[in-house]
Amino acid sequence: MFGYPADLDEIKDLCKENDIYLVEDCAQSIGATYHGKKVGTIGDISIFSFYATKMMTTIQGGMVCTNKSDWIQIIKDLRYHDQCRSFEDTDPRLKYSYMMSDIGAAIGLIQLKKLDEFIKRRRAIAFFYREKLDDKMILSPLESKEKKHVYSRYVIRTPYNPIALIAKMREHNVICERMHVPPLHRRTLIRQFNSKGRFPKTEEILDSAISLPMYPTLRDEEVEYVENALSKVIKSEKTTRFHEINTRK
Repeated sequence: MFGYPADLDEIKDLCKENDIYLVEDCAQSIGATYHGKKVGTIGDISIFSFYATKMMTTIQGGMVCTNKSDWIQIIKDLRYHDQCRSFEDTDPRLKYSYMMSDIGAAIGLIQLKKLDEFIKRRRAIAFFYREKLDDKMILSPLESKEKKHVYSRYVIRTPYNPIALIAKMREHNVICERMHVPPLHRRTLIRQFNSKGRFPKTEEILDSAISLPMYPTLRDEEVEYVENALSKVIKSEKTTRFHEINTRK
C-alpha cells in the first residue's frame, strides 16, 4: 500500500494452507523489495498500474506478470477481442480490447529506465517529511530491514480535522487529499453484499489520514514550503482538534 510491501511470507503461507492463488497488487509499489526480492515476483501472478499518478507511467494501462506460460497465453488471448487462431472461432471465452498503444509502451520504456531515479527522489522527500513532521503528525511506517518503501504516496495520520486541514493547506496553494474515502465496505456496489460487516479500525484510519504532495519533480524548496505551510496551519486557531489517535504504543 502506497509503496510499502505487505507481509508477503505470512500471506503466502495462508494461501498455501488454503489452496489459494496469490495475486500481488503492485499498482503502487513497483520497485519496492521484500527480503531482497522485487514485489511482483513472489506471488503466482502480479498486476501493475501505469496510470499518470503511479510510480511510472504509460499514461494509461498496466502490466500483468507471471512465470506460468499457460496463464500468459490466456492473458494474451483475453486482451484482444478479435484474435482468433483459425477461420472458425471455437473459443467460448469473452474477450476484451485491453491492448496498450505503441506510443504508451514507448513512454513506459523510457520511464522504466528512470524508475530507480524516481524512487531515490521519492525516498529523499519522504525522509525530509519524517524528520520535520515527527512531532506534529503520526507518520507512515518506518521501513524494516526486510522491506524497502518506494513512497508512491506519503500518507500521514493527523490528530486534527483532516477536512479543515486540507482546506487550510489549499489557502497556501498546497494540494493534499484524503485517501480512499469512502472505504470499500461503505460503497454502494459492495454494501449490498456486506449488510452486517463493521470495520471500525478502517474507518478510524481513513478519518484521520491525508496524503501530502509526493512526486519526483518536487524541488527541495517546494518540499520545505509544504512543511512550513503545514506547520502554520497546525498553529492556526481556525484548525479544530479532531481526535487524538494513539498508535505509538
